[in-house]
Amino acid sequence: MVKRYLFLFTFVLLAVMVGCSEKESEDPEVTKRANQLAIEYIQEEEGRTLVPDEIEFSTGIGARGCWVTGHYKDKPSEVVSVAISYDKGGKDMEVDYLGRPPKEDK
Repeated sequence: MVKRYLFLFTFVLLAVMVGCSEKESEDPEVTKRANQLAIEYIQEEEGRTLVPDEIEFSTGIGARGCWVTGHYKDKPSEVVSVAISYDKGGKDMEVDYLGRPPKEDK
């Protein structure tokens, strides 16, 4: 019985370690490339300049993506988010979605 629990614990610990070992979010090159792609996408699609404020990486096991949230240079109160997906190591980045948070009622 103890062996069974020890095996289960080891398996779960190994699965968590493998999932958490990929740290693209700590790679400054991935962050830089994601921000640059978001800026280029907004410039190309809308003809406006995006100023990135923050980047949030997906936390799921095997997830490869991030959200770049920022504002327009000409209108700082207008927030926009760009979802970016990529392969392992930040390769082959592409924009998946452009969104704007709903305005809060006051």
